[in-house]
Amino acid sequence: MKKRRVKGPKVRFPGAQNYISDAINNVVNWVESLPGSQEIKAGPNIFIRQDDETCIIESTAAPAATAAQAGASCSFGFEKFDISAGGVFKLRATGGLINGLIPTNFEEIASFSPTGNYYIYIEAEVGNTGIHQLTYESSQSPPGITPQVSQGSPPNKFKIIAAYLNEGEINKVLCSDIQATPKVYSYDNDTNGNLVVNWWWQFQAFNPSSIETATT
Repeated sequence: MKKRRVKGPKVRFPGAQNYISDAINNVVNWVESLPGSQEIKAGPNIFIRQDDETCIIESTAAPAATAAQAGASCSFGFEKFDISAGGVFKLRATGGLINGLIPTNFEEIASFSPTGNYYIYIEAEVGNTGIHQLTYESSQSPPGITPQVSQGSPPNKFKIIAAYLNEGEINKVLCSDIQATPKVYSYDNDTNGNLVVNWWWQFQAFNPSSIETATT
């Protein structure tokens, strides 16, 4: 396996550059000595991904999928039930809220083949009073989200991928509960020179047992 040198961040005090670079490269060398594809949490919001010839150090908040796979306490959960002799199964959600609401069909999302791949996503229909319809949907291709931005008011629908089924294996994408908030995306002018406000939906993941929030 090829060894790679990773440059440390720019600093303003003497001697620190070499120290930081050496420290980062020590971590890289250690990760490269591990077999196969792995992901390690090296500290708060520091994640290291090792996949064959690629080693990536990320100094960002861990995505929901990483937290879920690491065994963190998640609000969102899914389980199979009513499994047939041929392996066909039904799926239900065991938790997870959008703006404090749970999708209406959480007790039975759909039936799935053990050999297929499926996206499990939440679709919200929104009115002047907020979310008035929230359901789990599924498809074998990524759900389209159109429009993502609309003029004058937020889009009246939004979708969030919650999980991915890979030949019967459940891979969670969402972990924490989600707060969806309409936000101004940009300002523009119409053909008459009038101001136009473009809106979109911003999502924040939060754990009710924690004060930390992260934008998705």
